[in-house]
Amino acid sequence: ALETPYLRVMSCALAFFQLPLPSHLQIGAIGVAGGALPMFLQHYFSRRIARLDLIDVEPRAFDVANRYMGLRQLISAPLKLFAMDGEEFLLKSSDKYDVLFVDANVGKTIPEHMRKGAFVMAVKRSLSARGVAAFNIPVEDAMFVDTCKLVFGQENIVEVGVPNSSNVVLFAAMNLPEGTQKRHIVQRATRLSRDSQLPFDLGAHLPLQWNIW
Repeated sequence: ALETPYLRVMSCALAFFQLPLPSHLQIGAIGVAGGALPMFLQHYFSRRIARLDLIDVEPRAFDVANRYMGLRQLISAPLKLFAMDGEEFLLKSSDKYDVLFVDANVGKTIPEHMRKGAFVMAVKRSLSARGVAAFNIPVEDAMFVDTCKLVFGQENIVEVGVPNSSNVVLFAAMNLPEGTQKRHIVQRATRLSRDSQLPFDLGAHLPLQWNIW
């Protein structure tokens, strides 16, 4: 049920969409991380997902996710696996994603090439007009945050500190609708949790003060 707090925060990327959640979502994930997030998406949102691409430079990550975590192919949410570097994949692919999760860290370190503007630009080019990217930042990284703000525009960046953790989740939207308030994201996250019968409230994993912003 997605026990890791930062993954629950990352999944709040779905709350950046107006509800009901759009159908035929194109979703990509750079970094499999054991398969917990894609399994969660498959279980609760398969009817809304038209495509789910998983990209990881380490082929064994897919074996672990399949063998021990139960990641599986679903007809309603076709799953494709790509054993290659995330930036290389984005540069070669012409696909556009509505949601792109980026969690390719090695321990507490973001791969150096993924901290640079070229990678962030590749992420932006790979998003649809309504798209949003969710980056897991394992430790405070002001340079990377500034790069994201430069590429996406500061008005399209939302940062969330993960409680009791050094992790920060950074959401980067293509076009955050004008007038969007953080409380709107919390409200949609809570409604999405209820409508999708999640075993937890996504809205409760966003900052409490957002309820009044």
